[in-house]
Amino acid sequence: MHTLSRRTAELLYLGPEMQAYTRYKWTWDPLLPYLRKSATCHDDVKLYSPEMKIGGGGPIPISNAELIDEVKRFKSRFTKAWKSTGRPMTENIYDGEMNGFAHCCDMICRDQRSGSWLFRLIIDETDKSCKGVTVFDPSRKELNLYFTRSHSLLAKLLMPSGIGLNHDISKHRIITIVDSEHVGQHLLNYPGAPIVFQVKDGYGMENHLLRKGPGHTATVNAYKNGNKGSIGSGLLKMICFQRIDFYLEKDPAYVAAKKANGGADPFSPLGQPHFELYFVSIFITAFQWHFMTPRKGQHTCVVVDLARPVSDPSEVTLNSANS
Repeated sequence: MHTLSRRTAELLYLGPEMQAYTRYKWTWDPLLPYLRKSATCHDDVKLYSPEMKIGGGGPIPISNAELIDEVKRFKSRFTKAWKSTGRPMTENIYDGEMNGFAHCCDMICRDQRSGSWLFRLIIDETDKSCKGVTVFDPSRKELNLYFTRSHSLLAKLLMPSGIGLNHDISKHRIITIVDSEHVGQHLLNYPGAPIVFQVKDGYGMENHLLRKGPGHTATVNAYKNGNKGSIGSGLLKMICFQRIDFYLEKDPAYVAAKKANGGADPFSPLGQPHFELYFVSIFITAFQWHFMTPRKGQHTCVVVDLARPVSDPSEVTLNSANS
């Protein structure tokens, strides 16, 4: 799902702020082709309506998150709890509105995860055009891939290739191809807070993935026999985009700030969600690295991201010619 909806959030939630740094209009219609162009969605199990347009024939295969047997009970209970609050269920978050509960689409397609490490651009020295990228595959083998169409590129890929602020990249003995004042600049962080809850046995994945035992053995065997089961899953099945106006309106300081802002929400004035929430039915060590993994019990990790941060912009600079 992150290939489309997360990028949509980053681009569109911050449209008014980003407009100052580009001559293009940061709104839905002109950005939509770029949001879809990188991926091709394979809905093999027919989870979504054919009218939902996810991806645009690009090189990255994605699919709707597989509902593995081990998390069916968790999903059922969570969906029931969400509906009981009266908040919306919004399966189609790909046509311009992101609001409420949705199921995920991810980069694990047909039991294979898409991914490689981008290293640098392949630049044609004659006309200074970008012809492709150099990547590392999972075995760390260097591969040169050449474009058959145009692609958008990230600052950490542009700068080692000689595109960025001259005074920053030249000190690493990188030849400047384009001296651009905006590459790596005007960046906003998305603060997130992981929260862990212990749940009843049968609603977490620890015994299948983190602890030795019959469940773990069965999980490993399933993956060995065709990459099936929870090892081949991203585990992330559910995500929510939530506004909390009902809570904020109880705070006198917020009410005053909203009034001073002409009656518009000072955090998300165009109706953007306040928070993006992920629900994963396991203790996630990557998010809770400073805690010991529990030896017993099962857990749900809720990751709460501030969807539209209001902060001073930061920057990305190089530490070396390679990073």
